[in-house]
Amino acid sequence: MGVNASRHLRDGVVDDLEGDTFHLPNDVDDYPHINPTNFSGFPLNPGRTPFVGQDTDDTCGLSCRGPDEYAFGLLSCLREAFQDQNGVMPTVTIAKSRVGDTKLSKVVFSPATSLEPGAFVLNEYNVARKALVNSRLPSAILFAETIEDVQHGVNCARVNGYKISPRGRGHDPAGLSSLDGSLVIDMQLNCKLDDFVADKTVKGDHIVPGSKYIGTMKAPSGCTNAVFLGAVYDEFKEEGGFNVCGSCPAVGITGYILNGGYGATTPYAGTSADLVTEIEMVLYNGKRITASKTENEDIFWASQGGTGGIGVITSFVSRIIENPSQTKKFTSFNIQFAPFTDTTNKTQVDTQTEILMRMQHLTYDNPKGVFFGGSSSIGGNTANNPSSCRTIIGQFLGSVKEFLDVFFDAGLLNPELLVTGDDQPDAPSLAIRNYELLCSDNNTVDYACLKKEFGDQFPEYGLTVAEYNTQGEMQAQEICTVWGTNAGGFSVMERTLDICADLGISNKSCSALDPENVFSFNNVLPLSCFEREVIAAFLSNGKVPQGFLNRKGITDSVYNFLGPNGLALGQQNLGNPGMGAGGLIIPPIQRETFRKLLAIQAEGNPNITTGVMFTTGTQININHFVHGAPLLVPPESSGYPHRNAAWNLQLQGQLPKFNSILLEDRAYQGDAINLQVYGNYGPSIRMPNYERHVYVDKVEELSRIRTLHDPLGGFDSPRYVDRNRRAPRTVPLFPEKNPKTSIQEK
Repeated sequence: MGVNASRHLRDGVVDDLEGDTFHLPNDVDDYPHINPTNFSGFPLNPGRTPFVGQDTDDTCGLSCRGPDEYAFGLLSCLREAFQDQNGVMPTVTIAKSRVGDTKLSKVVFSPATSLEPGAFVLNEYNVARKALVNSRLPSAILFAETIEDVQHGVNCARVNGYKISPRGRGHDPAGLSSLDGSLVIDMQLNCKLDDFVADKTVKGDHIVPGSKYIGTMKAPSGCTNAVFLGAVYDEFKEEGGFNVCGSCPAVGITGYILNGGYGATTPYAGTSADLVTEIEMVLYNGKRITASKTENEDIFWASQGGTGGIGVITSFVSRIIENPSQTKKFTSFNIQFAPFTDTTNKTQVDTQTEILMRMQHLTYDNPKGVFFGGSSSIGGNTANNPSSCRTIIGQFLGSVKEFLDVFFDAGLLNPELLVTGDDQPDAPSLAIRNYELLCSDNNTVDYACLKKEFGDQFPEYGLTVAEYNTQGEMQAQEICTVWGTNAGGFSVMERTLDICADLGISNKSCSALDPENVFSFNNVLPLSCFEREVIAAFLSNGKVPQGFLNRKGITDSVYNFLGPNGLALGQQNLGNPGMGAGGLIIPPIQRETFRKLLAIQAEGNPNITTGVMFTTGTQININHFVHGAPLLVPPESSGYPHRNAAWNLQLQGQLPKFNSILLEDRAYQGDAINLQVYGNYGPSIRMPNYERHVYVDKVEELSRIRTLHDPLGGFDSPRYVDRNRRAPRTVPLFPEKNPKTSIQEK
């Protein structure tokens, strides 16, 4: 009966299942879906070739059965599936805010899939397709709330020849989770706190020798770093268990794990993908499967850091790791080094180079380096904010004293490297424990008291540390510090002009608003980020899946202040992350290479919200340290390709001069093909060797797996490894002629 068979999608009964899925060995059609025979008074094309798979008596198979896109078919299929009995498409709430909720149709159609001209709503479409940066034009967007919704959407797309863009939170910097011309299946409404399932009976050895996992957490797809952090905090705070969590609260956890997933605890725990033990997804044939090391092993292998392109992930299971410290404490820290304002000053260049070499030794050669992770910016002769470019901001698994032992021994707390009282007379070192600022009275810090508490290793200037009992508290404070205290927060979450009101905290914790200025906004005061009330507010708001912390910036209401028609055109004026090899992952490099990189004069335009250069010269921006555990995992064990390199550089592309100097290092031997790029940071898909840069030596195997499990290309996207569509012929075009045999004789 094929695609023209008639049925009602809500009654769960069909007369004939033939032809509505493609078939792999041992497949069972568990959720078929077909087009109606007519819709809104119009018949569906009865002569259309059914989009079917290979049956036992079908030699030609998929080569003879793949139609191109059928817009009216997609429209009628989705409307039949999701409209109510009165023919009305339900609405869903995708954002909850103190200034008003955002409601959209469950399925939002584009001009290419609208039944009547007046049915298309431009603003609704712009909100539904909104990407982090780039503007994309999908054919339709489905906000899936259940696995059954996903299967309906997948089957509608397949039967009508459409590609699918699975989208968690749309945080892909290049906007490729909303692929042009595709059906976007948005999973954010699949994220429900009640669907998190903790299992504390599962325990065992982890990656770093001596490390243990103390349980697992099953998480629904469509959730964010902040939601996952809150769920782990609720279930494992008594045990002090932790997971790997990114620093941006609104990043979707599903896309995050597909390319690896880096966080401050990665050096001890591994990439986020290294912690995953099971994945559930819906394939392009509509079938729901589970992938693990014992079931659908190849799909599991590819999904552990080898990106997507195989199915729509609906949930996954991840390990929860035991804190290795005997104290079971978690410490956040911020180290500020001496200013670097002159690239021609040999002393300053030598100092910054020495810092980088000591950091490199700690991350690659010191076994205690696995206890810390974070980010760093070294260098910076920018006029905008030179002080922002000489720091390490991170997290440490252990107490403040344990942190001091490791970093002092590594030579990174030596006074000659740090800021001094001459540089920052009003900013001495600080220590916070149990939400209390130690050794402080009336905003005056007693350094003798701090030395008595922590010993001579504690510097007078250049260090802020805070000790917590859980990862959740530590991470919430970091989110506040990194994104809540400055205008950069507008780019990663849907905060309003009044963040104190967004969080529901006292105004005393934020800077003042100017009532005479309609563009005035406030930020959380830096020291307020260490307060119990503020940390609790970030944790509680993070557990609201549709709340502002879990919505990628920028808030729709302020989007257009940043440029013409920002909601439609994207954040292009904030810079395009797809600049060549953004997000480099570098192996150890030589001292002289560091010196040359630091000597480059800064160029480029400043970010209008943060004042930090997008294309920089002297800054060596390390977004994530990913040493330790990721480098201990056998390279062949998963699709993650970067197990030789531990410094993940900035999201934006570097200056060509920066990369040219980097390529002179012996690690690259002068050939750009050896550059490695983190796929989650939206490197330019125009790079000639994109797949090799992002997936390195995994390209061929990833292509084989995608070809096997997505033979119709239902998930094809520039961000994934291509399927192999170059199978060799079995009959030569020009057989060798046998002089003894004529054509007639044959």
